[in-house]
Amino acid sequence: MKPVSIHPLSALAGAGLLGLILVASGAAQTRSLFHQIPTGSGTVRVAGIPDPRDMLVIREGTPFVVPQGKLLVVTALGATANSVTVNLMIDGQREAQGVVNMPTFGPTTMAQLPMWLTIGSGATVEAVTGSIYGRAWGYLVDA
Repeated sequence: MKPVSIHPLSALAGAGLLGLILVASGAAQTRSLFHQIPTGSGTVRVAGIPDPRDMLVIREGTPFVVPQGKLLVVTALGATANSVTVNLMIDGQREAQGVVNMPTFGPTTMAQLPMWLTIGSGATVEAVTGSIYGRAWGYLVDA
């Protein structure tokens, strides 16, 4: 069996090219994963997809209090009934509203909210329809 030899300059050039490709692809991926979310006190940088443990559904009749040291990013409103107007209430004040339908009755099953809608720690958040059907979806990030 013949011994295999690698030209040192070629190996170095190949390793350098591989490193450059890895760095470039990592940088491109990182840029696309960051979202700027302006809040009243600055900007929150949310990287990538939140951890599933931080995602939550707020059901009507069960107010959610944002934990200390966290921000709640609300992404959508919805309902479990057809043609329902859902209000997003923060500390008793309406901050957003959406009209949603069941999938068989219309195209709007969830009302998307603006990307900037963040709620600070200690706030009470509710999805209200006046019955039991309202839902709000979102996730928690570190404040």
